[in-house]
Amino acid sequence: MNAPLSLEDAVEVESVARGSKAERIGLVPGDVILRFGRHAPSEAIEAPTIIGLLGRHETLTVLRGDVVFRLAVGPGPEGAEYVRARPLEGIALPAEDGDWIPCHGALRRGKGMLVLPDETSAIWALVPLVCFARHHLWQMAAATALVYGIAAAMGAVPFVLAYVTSMVTVAIGGPALMRDAAVRQGWQPTARLQLAAEGDAPKLEVATAERWKIETEKAAAAAAASTTRTAEAH
Repeated sequence: MNAPLSLEDAVEVESVARGSKAERIGLVPGDVILRFGRHAPSEAIEAPTIIGLLGRHETLTVLRGDVVFRLAVGPGPEGAEYVRARPLEGIALPAEDGDWIPCHGALRRGKGMLVLPDETSAIWALVPLVCFARHHLWQMAAATALVYGIAAAMGAVPFVLAYVTSMVTVAIGGPALMRDAAVRQGWQPTARLQLAAEGDAPKLEVATAERWKIETEKAAAAAAASTTRTAEAH
């Protein structure tokens, strides 16, 4: 039986070791864990072996910014340091029996995150260039725009053929195509995600970028303080 979601029993990810399993599944510093698989966070902290025994098909329920999402355990969340979360207020928890939306994630340490669809909707297939731009796949968007431009210069028929080809490509191979494009742009695939609402995807991307900005500023401040102490010691 799953432990109930609660803002009162939560732990915060204090740090994530570079190259660790926790980083590979997509955890970032500042994430608040609301549940480890079926276990409440307090259980996992009091008995750390629980974390290592989580099954590959279990999920972590995570709060990042004001977005609650599920993150597949995958290889496991080891490699992160956890502390008791600060008091949380004003966060609406989604219904656990709702229709969670499966997605794929891609992370770039220190930069941000892409949330890519598990299925390509008909709307995205109709506008391939907009689809690539919305998901920040700029190389793919630029290549598509170049093909459109060349085809348009050749005439109406070549342009229509190029456009229809791109529509079919997105409709058939969209999700896999976008994941491959993200990897080529230097993004690291994470474990699979589940979102409570369609509109949470851009919110999660923004929240991730903000978290990395905070971590970058903290690292810069720590480095400056270290330099100052070294200079004063000499």
